[in-house]
Amino acid sequence: MASISFGVNRRVECGACWEDVEEQDSITTLCGELYCAFCLRAWFFDVVRAVDFTDFPPKCCVKHRDALFPLNPDGPMEIILAEDVASILGRDLVDAYRAKYEEWKTPDKTYCSGCGKFVPERHIASDAARCPVFGHETCARCKADKHPGDCQPDEEKNKVEELAKEQAWSKCRFCGQVVERVEGCYHMICRCGHEFCYLCGKTWPTCPCPGRRSRTRTRSWRSTRHHKVAGRDSCLTRVPMEGHS
Repeated sequence: MASISFGVNRRVECGACWEDVEEQDSITTLCGELYCAFCLRAWFFDVVRAVDFTDFPPKCCVKHRDALFPLNPDGPMEIILAEDVASILGRDLVDAYRAKYEEWKTPDKTYCSGCGKFVPERHIASDAARCPVFGHETCARCKADKHPGDCQPDEEKNKVEELAKEQAWSKCRFCGQVVERVEGCYHMICRCGHEFCYLCGKTWPTCPCPGRRSRTRTRSWRSTRHHKVAGRDSCLTRVPMEGHS
């Protein structure tokens, strides 16, 4: 968890939008970056409403200011929890973050086969996942509508996995997503948020494989039952925010 400190009453520059703001209306992360309340809320709002987990949860880069003594530049980034900045985010955004965080932390995610909503584990009993919105029941094993007896083989999924073997594509060990590397390094960020090495599949950066610094582009594949999405290795950058005065 990233260490968060709140400012005092003086003018400072936001690290995201470069606007001068009152320091008491800002937070400073463990890496030393300062964010104003507007940019912090915009950051959390964007990652919470995203359709995948590529940039979730918000993280602190934990970079050391002295280039001669970097603080583990290849290590995992520290998570910024909504509870630590709840006074800036507000109740609605904190609640949305908590729901997204629960979904992110669930290894074998189940989505309602009727409406596509995430079904928390507390709503699953005897492999029957009941949608918390409409009450529709989904099989927690094969992810299709609830059914009697054993699950039927997913022929489309089997075809995708066979193609993955032929093309030497990689697979996320956390959620099972098949990933095709398009260009760049071997640092993959799955749509579920898990970071791993494309060559060996181990959690990033726990392997000695090459190509550990460049950005990468990936394409994620699943059977036609699911959406085909494109992911990218990304981080918070300094972009002017419209409507910020």
